[in-house]
Amino acid sequence: MRWIMQTLLLLATIGLLVSCGQNAPAIIAPPLYAPIAAQVDTALVTRGTVQTFDILPGITRAQIETIRLETGSGRLGAIYAWPGDGIVEGQLIARLDASQLEMQIENLEESISRSRTLFRLQSEEMRLQIEIMELSYPDDPTLRERIEWLRLDLDHLQRRYNLDMTEAEANLRNLRENLGATEIRATFDGEVVFVIDIGTWINTNDAIMYIARPDTVFVEYIGMTMDVPWLRRGVRAQGIIDGTITYDLELIHTTLDEQLYYGHRGLALPIRFEILPGLHGMPPVGEMVFIHFYTAWADDTLRIPSNALFFDGANEDFVYRFEGGQQAQVYVTTGIITETYTEILDGLNEGDEVFVRP
Repeated sequence: MRWIMQTLLLLATIGLLVSCGQNAPAIIAPPLYAPIAAQVDTALVTRGTVQTFDILPGITRAQIETIRLETGSGRLGAIYAWPGDGIVEGQLIARLDASQLEMQIENLEESISRSRTLFRLQSEEMRLQIEIMELSYPDDPTLRERIEWLRLDLDHLQRRYNLDMTEAEANLRNLRENLGATEIRATFDGEVVFVIDIGTWINTNDAIMYIARPDTVFVEYIGMTMDVPWLRRGVRAQGIIDGTITYDLELIHTTLDEQLYYGHRGLALPIRFEILPGLHGMPPVGEMVFIHFYTAWADDTLRIPSNALFFDGANEDFVYRFEGGQQAQVYVTTGIITETYTEILDGLNEGDEVFVRP
């Protein structure tokens, strides 16, 4: 009796499981029997573009280039151009601390001036002595010999003075040249965007000032690079200004000057896009841009509406194709899938008619 009850209980459990399985939702879409014209929505397989993109905020920027110390080294002592100032080529924009050089120049100029005065006084005195002796005792042989010695001394004084002055003036020129080397001048026109601090020690080729060149405009993504780790895998981008003007963009790397600029400011490197030539002229600097960055792009490809795509329990894609009033389940190979269109790589032909879910 107990064996019979256990058997009946087992059969009841199996029946319950079978009943639940029959009521589970089907993964595969049900067959379609309704007439096409009456109840079934369809679409044709067409050729066109299938794309996916994200919209990023951006702004047009000028190319940033660096003003460097060409030769020498020292502390930055003066700055004559600040962020926001426009500068022109050749303009004095900064100077190294030249206080010691200026003091040396001042001392040497004073020494040269004293030497000239002293030589003038000494030479005038010796000439006066010679003139007096020649007028007072013209026939005295002893004085005549002394006059000759004075003339020799005067000639020696003149030669020594010339040599000393030549050396002093050469030293003065060198000091003034060194003073000129402390001047930093703009090598191109532009706008100052960043300057290092006064008192910073700098060496040859070190960056002093960063200038934006208005003749080179690109688009900069406003944000951190790590916000969009997939960005460099994109295939194309477009920048749209005011919702109407569209520019084709090409992703480019930052220059060394820009890397130094962002490094000095403690900022992460931005993502930059070059504006490609087109029907529109270059936009001005400071324009807000919406960057459509395409993560996938297929041009002139077979496509169907994405709501015509189904998948089975093995996650294989298929569609319902209509042909001669008949419908058939057709497995397809898909490419790019978006909310609007799905790229068809194999399984359908252009002009095929497929079922579309409402």
